[in-house]
Amino acid sequence: MGKASIQRDVTPVEARLTTLCSAYADACHRVNPVVREHCVWNRVALHQWRAYTLLC
Repeated sequence: MGKASIQRDVTPVEARLTTLCSAYADACHRVNPVVREHCVWNRVALHQWRAYTLLC
């Protein structure tokens, strides 16, 4: 059996959400090695740690 493909117009809101999802995924991929290296699993602690490292 073949695949069926249906194309539709993307609304501006859907386009912005797609961009936001891509940016979020990129940020997660960038912070993942830091999380593993420093064992900072709590999101609040991670924000505090990151802010501290940026300021010092």
